[in-house]
Amino acid sequence: MQASPTQSTHQVTITLLLLIGAIVVARLTHPVERLKQFLYEHPSLEQLHIDDLILGALGGAFFILTLLLLQMKNHYRSAANNSAEKHQHYELLSQLPVAVAAVNAHSQIQISNQTFSELTRHCPHDEIFSIISTLIDKVSPVAPHAAVTQKHFDLFKNSETYINWLLFRQRDENYVLLGVDENHLKEVTTELSISRQIIEQAPIGILVTQPDMRIEYVNDAFQQVTGYSLKEVTGATPSILQSGIHNQTFYKEMQHSLQETGHWQGEIWNKRKSGEQYLEWLSITALVDLSGEVTNYIGMFSEITAQEHVKQKLRNLAYFDGLTSLANRAHIEELIAEQINTADDRIFCLLFIDIDGFKRINDSLGHEIGDELLVAFAKRLQHNIRETDIPSRWGGDEFIIGFKASNPSSDIAKVCENLLHIMKQPFWVKDRELSITVSIGVCTHSAESNSVEALIRNADTAMYLAKRKGKCRYEVFSQELHKELTENLEIEGHLRKALKEQSLDVHFQPQITTTPHYKVSGIEALARWHHSTLGHIPPGKFIPVAESTGLIGELGRVIIKQAFNQFSQCSDIDHTLELSVNLNATQLSDPDIVEFIIHTAAAAGISCNKVKLEITEDIFIEDIQAALKKLNMLKSVGFKISLDDFGTGYSSLSYLKEFDIDELKIDRSFVKGIERSPVNQAIIKAIFSMTDFMGIRCIVEGIETQQQLEVLHELNSHHFQGFLFSKPLPIMELIDYLNSTNSTNHLPNKK
Repeated sequence: MQASPTQSTHQVTITLLLLIGAIVVARLTHPVERLKQFLYEHPSLEQLHIDDLILGALGGAFFILTLLLLQMKNHYRSAANNSAEKHQHYELLSQLPVAVAAVNAHSQIQISNQTFSELTRHCPHDEIFSIISTLIDKVSPVAPHAAVTQKHFDLFKNSETYINWLLFRQRDENYVLLGVDENHLKEVTTELSISRQIIEQAPIGILVTQPDMRIEYVNDAFQQVTGYSLKEVTGATPSILQSGIHNQTFYKEMQHSLQETGHWQGEIWNKRKSGEQYLEWLSITALVDLSGEVTNYIGMFSEITAQEHVKQKLRNLAYFDGLTSLANRAHIEELIAEQINTADDRIFCLLFIDIDGFKRINDSLGHEIGDELLVAFAKRLQHNIRETDIPSRWGGDEFIIGFKASNPSSDIAKVCENLLHIMKQPFWVKDRELSITVSIGVCTHSAESNSVEALIRNADTAMYLAKRKGKCRYEVFSQELHKELTENLEIEGHLRKALKEQSLDVHFQPQITTTPHYKVSGIEALARWHHSTLGHIPPGKFIPVAESTGLIGELGRVIIKQAFNQFSQCSDIDHTLELSVNLNATQLSDPDIVEFIIHTAAAAGISCNKVKLEITEDIFIEDIQAALKKLNMLKSVGFKISLDDFGTGYSSLSYLKEFDIDELKIDRSFVKGIERSPVNQAIIKAIFSMTDFMGIRCIVEGIETQQQLEVLHELNSHHFQGFLFSKPLPIMELIDYLNSTNSTNHLPNKK
């Protein structure tokens, strides 16, 4: 057994004391003289050769001194090693995040680490002494350790601190004291938890091995890429992933790099659990402890094949619309440039398509429904064009189609009319039937439109005019068209001012019944505008402008309010008279429109059952249920509903089925040329039969000639409206018209 440093020190001390004592005794007793005297008295001992004895004694002394020096050398070497070991232990204790101190039986601290000093720097010495004494009193042979929690206010951190103290009893009646700051422990725990989450949720694969390359941990990304679970790979080596593509030299060079530099990185082919090979970028790093020994290897990899997919996805995002997968704005400009720069006998044509009323769909049904409609629209668009055509989503509800045509006039008409027709067919979106129309602007490559920017700009201009002319149509760009658009912009500016100043007028067109005799049964309120400098501006000019600019709602309110206020003068002449006012889709989408109409009628003193609200089929295009709900609310208080322009839509009969219509107005297009058209006569006769059966009054509008009236009489028609009887009249002329009718009992002809 090796002597302890304390025992070695004692041995050296005793040896030195004995040597000094021997010298002192020799000095006092003169041992050499006494030895000579002894030999003189005993001559028989002369043969012992005293010189040899002295030499032997000196040799023994030298041997003893040599042993002594060797022992001292070993002592100092052991002490040095012990000091280095103690220093290492102290360094280790100093790095611990836990406070550690050696305590004797008298509650005195013998030695402590840096953490102990930091933890107790704001604690009074008496308080620490008291805690140690309390813990020592709790310790016994049965319970060799005890714990207590200390609470104090940390002025430095301006917060309460809780320290858990734990005391352990040693064999030699000494103690070890441990202290842990709960707040710090929570912080460390949180940091460890966050670190673990980062590793587990990292988008790159991570595996950790022991020094012998046995796997002890893999994260979720590793499992997703390779197909192996943590349980399946624990204890195995990364060789289970080897693809067989690389030779042994490749892996030897990898191992050599790890041993020499502690790091390796590069591309490597590996194999999934399914047997599929994949390429990855792998980085391996050796983790070492304080002594330089490898404790673990950590490998991190990302699948390069997946990165290629990401690159492809980024490319798609750069060139294709993320919602519809059509070419986006940047890509379509490139494609158009290629087309117009390619020498060809054909002419490049550009269609700019906009969905009519799409904003109302988004606002009323939500953007999710709107997005689904755009996807369905794009699919229908792709299925109805040629493979050589280039479709694109320009943005929002705007789309572009580019194509080359040998005969632009006929080809443009054919393509546009086909698109207008197919887009009228209902769309089914999340169990909803949505009906839409589109407006199309067309521009061809020419001297006036010889660049991509000019083509798109001019096609957009043509589309804008198509909307102003009533939507669901197409317009081809021309200089005349550009002039017309400029005029419309001027009208828009004046219209905004007129609405602000309320300088628009209301005219009324009489509605005639012939049963039992000719009589004015009602009047329809119509907007009229006479500008101080532009003169008379027809409704066909300013109504489309109001619709395309969003002013139609405000215009409708102005007309309704004026019509209600002026109608009271007419009802005094004939209390059976009814008033018709137009209600468009934009007005009906107004959340306050029902309250406005009811309140305006009441303020004007008009009974609700004297008012007919004329609607058109476009009211039902975006959201049938929402439209029906508001119309039912108006009917519930007495207003009547008239369906205008009947026969021009594509699902009028379904509206009659869905909603209780009081009146139906046959569009003037069926009246024009009726005296020469058996087909129109048959259609009108069928409508009369249907409305009679359903109990709906039917008015034919657009009567301009006596011959038309006679044909309609033969078809059993009794309610009319048109220039044959009267043009729209201002209120004072209308009053004269009504008074004349009442006094003469016949209808004056006011063309």
